[in-house]
Amino acid sequence: MDDDTIAELADRAGVEADFAARLRDLGIVGPPAAERYAEGDVRRVRLIHMLVRAGLPLDGIGTAVRNGTLSLDFVDTATYDRFASFSSETFGEVSARTGIPVETLGVIRE
Repeated sequence: MDDDTIAELADRAGVEADFAARLRDLGIVGPPAAERYAEGDVRRVRLIHMLVRAGLPLDGIGTAVRNGTLSLDFVDTATYDRFASFSSETFGEVSARTGIPVETLGVIRE
């Protein structure tokens, strides 16, 4: 079940399952509180993925989270509910489905 749960977390965050599993192993994300990971966990994975892509060391981030130097709890706040979840639907597809021009969708997103 855990591998399926990690695979779903990775899919929802738009990352590889191995990356999500590594975050779990480093203690950056724990086991899900219920049958499925919360949106805050998905945002946590996305945020860490961006930081690693920007050049920050994943092991260092993991150490900082585990020892309390770095808290990612802010991604659980209501403010972050405004950020859209990862979706396989493109702006072009949304435009075709809704009739809203892609340019307008871009402005709305900003």
